[in-house]
Amino acid sequence: MTSLLNEPYRLESLPLDTPDDDRRWAQFLDAIRSPLLAPRAGEAGLQVFRDHRRAGSARLRMVTAEGPGLEGRVPVAGFNSSDRVVNTGAAEMGVLAIETIGVRVSHRRRGLLTVLMVEALGEARERGLPLAALSASEAGIYGRFGFAPADSWRHVDVETRRVEFRPDADVASGTLEIVDPASVKDEIVKLFAAHRSRHRGSVSPGHGDVMVISGQWDASAQSPSTTLRHLAHFDAAGTLDGLATFTPRQLDDPPVTAEVGTVLAADPAVERALWRGLAGIDLIDVLSYDQPNADDSLDWSLVDRRAVKVTRSHDHMWLRILDLPTAAAGRSFAGAGAITLTVDDKLGFCAGSWLLEVADGRAVCTRAEPDDPAAPEVRVGVETLAGLWLGGTAPSTLIDAGRVSGDDEALGVFSTLFATTGQPRNLSWF
Repeated sequence: MTSLLNEPYRLESLPLDTPDDDRRWAQFLDAIRSPLLAPRAGEAGLQVFRDHRRAGSARLRMVTAEGPGLEGRVPVAGFNSSDRVVNTGAAEMGVLAIETIGVRVSHRRRGLLTVLMVEALGEARERGLPLAALSASEAGIYGRFGFAPADSWRHVDVETRRVEFRPDADVASGTLEIVDPASVKDEIVKLFAAHRSRHRGSVSPGHGDVMVISGQWDASAQSPSTTLRHLAHFDAAGTLDGLATFTPRQLDDPPVTAEVGTVLAADPAVERALWRGLAGIDLIDVLSYDQPNADDSLDWSLVDRRAVKVTRSHDHMWLRILDLPTAAAGRSFAGAGAITLTVDDKLGFCAGSWLLEVADGRAVCTRAEPDDPAAPEVRVGVETLAGLWLGGTAPSTLIDAGRVSGDDEALGVFSTLFATTGQPRNLSWF
């Protein structure tokens, strides 16, 4: 991979056991923050970055350079990733979570991102990870690497005075309590695991997710949060089974708004109990929430669904398939049948023709024999497959968009096999 780089560039890694006083920590962090127009981190932020990366067994790759204006050889591009798991419908599978990528503006358009990405994806495939995921600051970049949006989020403003659940909407009984952040910190990973076991597309949290949700770190304050509040739900046995976080805003300027950080529960009935609890907090007029899935079941469970106002929406997790047979074995499929997938993949991981055979909702994917007429054939790009893999986009939508080609029979089989029920529900951010 280093052969793709010419001097003054070199592909290197930043080992996690690098001493804290090594200046490369600050240089690496600035290399991935400055392209996002974020300020330089202070010492507290730098220490948290080191702690997060070490706790998550991250892999830190970088391209270094030297020359005028640089103090020796310094990182000018960085790539921060870790291994997580995602529910793909029939199993939990390993996924490379690409958490932050950055290239200094003075070193763009020189292939540095491509070298970092191809190196990381290839190494993840060698380690047995069938999938990779990221969130995209710019939508036009990552399609060329085989990624596509696999789920979405929407920003909602919920008018608390209009929140009333329908009689047929199950709202969990139990107890709601405002709790001390320290009391739930060790339970957050368990809540995520319970959520992931029930919801396709749910990704395990990173160490940073846990620290933010528990209030142990506030990036804007560069310290533990003093404003984040925690509303916990306990079942009849007194077991914590749901958690919502919120921060009051605009206390002196009505409408008083609370920013909801997360609503975390495996059971939708517990989610509704948390929403009812949030809406019942005195003085709060509006609950503002970046809902990390486009599911609108909250709206439909209310007597007045217009209490939920959607102000904007966006893609969330972008997915990339690295090993098609392994990924297919862990995905749930609809019905039964067989289809030949001819996959275009510029990076080569999934390129070629594959026979996908589905029975009882499970698939076996093998290399197709040349000119084998055993199953109807479609041609599809690897990024298109990624876009429908978790169920965030219907196969018919991608067919109508011209992203899948084949005769009517093949397209019909493709639509049937890849159909899913419900939307992916992912609460992790990276």
